[in-house]
Amino acid sequence: MIRFKHSIYKNNDGATAIEFAFFVIPFLFLIIGLIELGMMFTAASLLQSGTDSAARLIRTGQAQDSGDAQGAFEDLLCDRVSLFIQCPDLMYQVTQIDEDDGFSNAANDASYTQPAIDEFGNIELSSFDAGGPNSLIFVRVAYRYPLMTPFVGPFLSDHSDGKRLIMSTAIIQNEPYEF
Repeated sequence: MIRFKHSIYKNNDGATAIEFAFFVIPFLFLIIGLIELGMMFTAASLLQSGTDSAARLIRTGQAQDSGDAQGAFEDLLCDRVSLFIQCPDLMYQVTQIDEDDGFSNAANDASYTQPAIDEFGNIELSSFDAGGPNSLIFVRVAYRYPLMTPFVGPFLSDHSDGKRLIMSTAIIQNEPYEF
């Protein structure tokens, strides 16, 4: 009997499995959270690239020359972000800035920097106005990125629906193009 008690205290066969069980769950959540963050930053990068490309289409006058500036803008934007983002989930705003405001005032104006957001976390859009030659244009594109990680998602989401608002902005001056 004494020998049996003594052998139990010295037996370490399951210790590694138990230690692994304690640390595997937090480790997996950390890895999944890092993957989630990486995917979110990739979506944000794609959104910025798509916004820049679509804004350039307006800046050069190609969108206005196409006859359907909004359609050309949407098509190029959707082509650029389609790897991670579904086109119907995008929200955008293209607004002409008053010449008197200029770039620096528009960058600091609350109507441009603080978008109107509804109770669902969506941006309330204004009209699409691509302007003409030499116009100052404010372009904002937003996407509600759905977080998939159950325990990390609530810490990263900015709304109760488990989504994070990602926005991309470009303020451009149209070139003096001729049609």
